[in-house]
Amino acid sequence: MIVCKFSFTLLLASLFTIGFAQQSPHTIPVVMTNDVGSGPFLPWAGETQLYKGENFFRNMPENIVSFRIKKISDDPGLPELYIFYGINRENERVVIFDADFDKDLKNETKYIFGQDVSYKKDSVRHLIDSIPPVEIRYPGIPSIFLKPSVFNCCIKYLSKEDSAWHLELYTNYYRKGAFKQKNQSYQLELSGSVSPVFRKDLADFYLEKADTIPEKSNDNILTYKLKSTVYVDNREFVIDSLSKYGDTVWVVYNGKVDSAFGGRVGLFAKPIQTQTLKMRAFNLASLRGDFVLLDFWGTWCGPCIKLIPELVALHKKYGNKVKFVSVAYDKKQNYEKLKKMVKDKHMNWTHLFTDEDTLNNISDQYEVSCYPTSILIDPQGKIVFRGCGSQNFTALTNLLSSYFNSE
Repeated sequence: MIVCKFSFTLLLASLFTIGFAQQSPHTIPVVMTNDVGSGPFLPWAGETQLYKGENFFRNMPENIVSFRIKKISDDPGLPELYIFYGINRENERVVIFDADFDKDLKNETKYIFGQDVSYKKDSVRHLIDSIPPVEIRYPGIPSIFLKPSVFNCCIKYLSKEDSAWHLELYTNYYRKGAFKQKNQSYQLELSGSVSPVFRKDLADFYLEKADTIPEKSNDNILTYKLKSTVYVDNREFVIDSLSKYGDTVWVVYNGKVDSAFGGRVGLFAKPIQTQTLKMRAFNLASLRGDFVLLDFWGTWCGPCIKLIPELVALHKKYGNKVKFVSVAYDKKQNYEKLKKMVKDKHMNWTHLFTDEDTLNNISDQYEVSCYPTSILIDPQGKIVFRGCGSQNFTALTNLLSSYFNSE
């Protein structure tokens, strides 16, 4: 038996191509397995509920004064997960998952929490990060990993008894798979679920050649949704479909392309034809031959506003060598506010507006979900850099310095 004991007192110490060389599509089923090390544990599973039936657990821990059985029902197709939750003579909270669904607690992981179960947000986060997860072995699907929390802040239960026996589950739902195509190995990652059942609208994917998946601490990771087109070394894939429990993802291989357009590094920048804030015609293709910096921002975005002085300084340094184009992702009612901010903050370059309430706006086409995002396009029209936030902005300035041999 693994015993994990904790005391709060101790704790406080989209597709457009040219030159398309299409091959016959090939659908590849990718078997996905659980991956506990791929991301943080998040409090998405919510609260558990009291089980009202009689006790059925064998080999319960000794020294228990009172206990309840809690449960969580993730899906009608899966068995209910039962959890022993007791208080011992030292007034400590004891939590044991029936991780293998055999109703026997003999060889299960035991979590012991100290007497203080008041909610202290920062301390609880540190505590949850420090404890090992338990592997829940649902029959017939990849395992999931959970961590318990007995520290209740703001969940409102239907009954006082359930509230007194509060138990929240921190979750980690990640899948990883690999496949080969044309003698090249690829790695696929899946995340974004809040239960063993993967909702298609929440699923996020990452596809790249094997051994090149970036570290999860990298803020610049770009993920894909279902039906997304993905280009890896001029090979086109579509993430086509997903099984209910995330144990299989079907990827369609469409063959090689000579040139591919998109919003990611290595692709040619997607065409942009619109009007500037000064109501002049704008065509991104007309800037071919120069470096172009696309800056995605919005008047609602605090980090974007904070970065403006650095962007202005960068423009003063490289404005005669790089074409600056800011794309404001905003609401129509903020249009005048946007123009005033551009003038007041001396953002003396080209400015575009894209309506956040319009489908397939410029930000959508470039798959921008993090603001501010900077995209650098080389004179041939290919994206050579993409980053979000101040940390990646520093990387951008270093890259420009290397291009232009600046001191």
